[in-house]
Amino acid sequence: MIEHRDEELSKDYYRLIDAYAKGKKIKALDIGCGPGIASMMLAEMGNDVTAIDWSEGMLEQVAKNSKEAGLDIDIRKMDAQNLSFEDGTFDLIVSSRLVWNLPDPVRAYSEWLRVLKPEGTMILYDGNYFLERDGKKAPGPMSEDDDGPQMYQGADFRIIRDVAKELPLSSRMRPAWDVEALVSMGIASIDVSIESYMNEELEGSLIPSTFTLVVRKATTEK
Repeated sequence: MIEHRDEELSKDYYRLIDAYAKGKKIKALDIGCGPGIASMMLAEMGNDVTAIDWSEGMLEQVAKNSKEAGLDIDIRKMDAQNLSFEDGTFDLIVSSRLVWNLPDPVRAYSEWLRVLKPEGTMILYDGNYFLERDGKKAPGPMSEDDDGPQMYQGADFRIIRDVAKELPLSSRMRPAWDVEALVSMGIASIDVSIESYMNEELEGSLIPSTFTLVVRKATTEK
């Protein structure tokens, strides 16, 4: 088993991928693959894996990592909101910490479901990163303070924060937004697992910090 997993990611995320993909021969797509952790995990199980990312640096990293591990992964540069795959190509789609920073998450989800086979599954890990409420930044998994880190995975926090202010999901409460959007697209089912909560309440309820979604596409109508 691949040992160099990102410890910041949900253990449930990896557990769910393992439970779904182990012992099968499936076509899997890792969207926003980063250094290729989930891609390599899936390839190690003997699955047919495609990994996409928009960052040249990440694509170079996953190519290097998969080569060193002796794993065959189809690596492509691609916009997560505009996929070039045919309809119903993949049995499984995985993605972590990506949807929050997309300019058009509705289009992204629509595209992901399009390339997913009927009754296929998506396993998604994300969070309320850089959530803004009433003009104030709510504390969250990527929060910083005056004494906190200014860099995250090689990127300046201040730049990320400024960009995040203009992103649609920085003002949306999740995963409630995701559930509503995906249900409106006619999915078969969705399971939600809240991994952690922010130290702040909204209308008497704690704000979800990070979460995992397991989305199942509906069967094509005959």
